Amino acid sequence: MLYTRWSRLQSNLAIFLTPLSWIFGFCLQVRHYVYDQGWLPQYRPKAFTISIGGIEAGGSGKTPITAYILQKFLHENKDVGLLSRGYGRASRGLIGRQKGEKASAEKHGDEPTLILNRYADVPAAICAKRSLGAQYLSDLGCAIILCDDAFSHRALHRDLDIVVLRGEAPLADGHLLPRGHLREPLASLKRAHMIWLHHKSAQIKPTIPPDLNHLFAGKPLVRSTSRLILKQADGSLVQSCGQDVVAAAGIAHPQSFQHMLKELDLNVLDFLAFTDHCTYHAQDRQRLEASLAKHPGATLVVTAKDYVKLAEKWPPTQIWIADLEVCIFEGAEELDSLLKTDT
Repeated sequence: MLYTRWSRLQSNLAIFLTPLSWIFGFCLQVRHYVYDQGWLPQYRPKAFTISIGGIEAGGSGKTPITAYILQKFLHENKDVGLLSRGYGRASRGLIGRQKGEKASAEKHGDEPTLILNRYADVPAAICAKRSLGAQYLSDLGCAIILCDDAFSHRALHRDLDIVVLRGEAPLADGHLLPRGHLREPLASLKRAHMIWLHHKSAQIKPTIPPDLNHLFAGKPLVRSTSRLILKQADGSLVQSCGQDVVAAAGIAHPQSFQHMLKELDLNVLDFLAFTDHCTYHAQDRQRLEASLAKHPGATLVVTAKDYVKLAEKWPPTQIWIADLEVCIFEGAEELDSLLKTDT
């Protein structure tokens, strides 16, 4: 897998990358100190602002959790909007999206498109400069702004910071970039208002290791897992029971998706891992076609994030989409308490 290969390369080059990680960590400490002292300004939106972020480079489950919280607010008839950088988009600057407008991966980025088209039809602002996006959503009348992956974005004030960690490896490999996969030191968890441990496998450890308890001390904790639901392009459910499939994923941890498919009792004849946020150009689609040609009768299965980029390029009758449903098994009351607003 691509993630595993990169991890192996990092280990092999540790003697060279470790000093760079020290420099990176020192720069982060200086940056956070400057913000903590109030020497750099923070933009404070009019709306109640929540960040769903992380300290690891790569997928930890932030996207399905963002969708889950948006749906909670919509169920309560709250005026909520989505703020995202829109990683991987071809557009530039501020892109506003009003409720009901169809989103596209090219214009809005793959993860916002997934959320907006499949899970929560809300106003959205796509912008690298979060303050511009927050102002746009406030002007639209959003009383709540949900920021996707903004924990490190100190220039924007948040009323609530939720940090999502992988349940299987909460502290990743324990090393900062570029030696490891952490983009924030563990001490940054002190800024979080809530820790969310998201497990992508059904095999969940019942207790929190002592070293994590020390880091999480005094903070509300949510624990959840993902339930994979297979759907056809028209939205109808697929009953998985030994069907032959070719699977593909362009996500940070494709091996977790492969494992979840096997838990569904699917017969995975071939698994193709692409780079995270893969745009599926012609050569990528040719890889998929070649694999399916080797396995006649197999159906292509992709993540919902990948489907938003393949939807207009692939016959809908020849593809299944794997949707993730977040299931909280610990900390639901604490989450509801933190999410309560008067707006």
